[in-house]
Amino acid sequence: MDGDKIEDCGITVEGSAIGQPADALVWGAWRSEGVKGISTDHGAAANFTGWNAFGVVSLGDLGILGDFNGDGIADRLLYRTSDNQVFIDYSQPAGGWGDGVADVSLVLGIPGDQLTVSDINGDGLDDLVLYGRPDPGNAALQDLFGYYNDGANFASLNPVAPDIQDVWSIGDGVLFGQLMPPAPPQPTLVGPAFTSGPPSVFEFGWNSVSGVSYKVQRTANLEAPDWMDVGTVTGTVGTVTFADTAAPGGGAFYRVALP
Repeated sequence: MDGDKIEDCGITVEGSAIGQPADALVWGAWRSEGVKGISTDHGAAANFTGWNAFGVVSLGDLGILGDFNGDGIADRLLYRTSDNQVFIDYSQPAGGWGDGVADVSLVLGIPGDQLTVSDINGDGLDDLVLYGRPDPGNAALQDLFGYYNDGANFASLNPVAPDIQDVWSIGDGVLFGQLMPPAPPQPTLVGPAFTSGPPSVFEFGWNSVSGVSYKVQRTANLEAPDWMDVGTVTGTVGTVTFADTAAPGGGAFYRVALP
């Protein structure tokens, strides 16, 4: 909810249960305090975002969070099960709930469909997935329909032409999530990097995986390489850099590898 790349804990509740307008779907969230894990304040006010209404309980509205505009901050999605409408309310650019007015409105699915969200094509934008519909050819299976987020408020979405389709056992719930970290990069050669005179400084960077340890090595000859360890770097979210403060004059080749 605040763009720190650490998941926060959100809830939805019927308004009258917490002194809010009756029949309103009211949202609240507790921020993760900037450290890995769920917020430790256990409902205290320090990290609470405040209650905010978006949706109508009697219309069958269900609340889902997802990043639909790629800004790294979760947005609110309502799936109105009474008539299969989808409403998305983008969060504030600096974090926090949106204004409660739908920025995206769609009609998607048929009665009985269920909806979940996930980035199923890996482009950094959450997509829409319908499930729960019995497969016409096999009553033991349910159909899954995936609709990609085009980054333009789903303007190109065609409800009758999903981008991807699959089947799963009927009655099973469907969840998506990244269960394995992205594959670390293969050893990368960087160079040659030429310097002149006495030892100099050579600095370079690469996209890394957070928490992965990388080994930086150097050699003067690729035809008969004798790779020498010159340092280690721990990955973060985004780009990391390494500076060889004793780069040899005359040129060298560098590579990044896993220990």
